[in-house]
Amino acid sequence: MKDNVSIDLVPPTDACDVQEAVRFLLPEFEWTSGLAMNQGVCLSGKDTQGVKIQVWAEQAPITAIVSYYSAWPREGDRELRKLASISELQRRLGASFQLARVVM
Repeated sequence: MKDNVSIDLVPPTDACDVQEAVRFLLPEFEWTSGLAMNQGVCLSGKDTQGVKIQVWAEQAPITAIVSYYSAWPREGDRELRKLASISELQRRLGASFQLARVVM
């Protein structure tokens, strides 16, 4: 499996505060935000295991890129940990967003 996973999200309403929702749903990540040329607001997060997420909040659909490149050693149960992490992210993000597409 690749080290980057793309998840497309559709907010429940146009008035949804994407940054607030993502920070609430994934509190274990340390979040920063900023503006990216031509792509609008980007929310970047990293957890203690090295999993990184970038959320492009102004795209339609919203794109979340999850990187496992720096997470966990390259041997052992790494692939199973990635699958479990992706499943958990889908469950938690799916609580507030419609999951439009997941590309692994």
